[in-house]
Amino acid sequence: MRRTRQGAPPPADPPAGTPRIRWRAVLIGGAVAVLVSLALSLIGMTLASDLLFLAATPVGLAAGGAVAGRLAGVFGAFQGGMVAVLWILAEALTDMVAPQAADVLGDIALVVLGDAGRIAIGALFGWLGERAKRARIRLRRSERDN
Repeated sequence: MRRTRQGAPPPADPPAGTPRIRWRAVLIGGAVAVLVSLALSLIGMTLASDLLFLAATPVGLAAGGAVAGRLAGVFGAFQGGMVAVLWILAEALTDMVAPQAADVLGDIALVVLGDAGRIAIGALFGWLGERAKRARIRLRRSERDN
């Protein structure tokens, strides 16, 4: 058994099939989510389109989740969900300066539902991004074999 410098055994590898965060993919997906959301928000404000402005966050998370899932290539739903978690953390940091709501329980319920929706969107599109990458690999193999 290997030993570390302090004499303790090294940490055990996680069991096979355990998802690992691919930070590069998640951070790039997070950047895509922010850029797409900002672009759509600006376009929505310019055109005075409430619908486009409201769709900016879900569309940005979908794009970021798909990019993270495709780049990671494994556990796409997990990677896309992590993009959403980063979004939620950033949003929570910016909301700390907002005034408190009068109906605290109602506000908490809305936040929990909104966050669950964001994670679901990120995970779904992360899974789709991973599936798209696998389908493309299969297509290349079949073209190469023929």
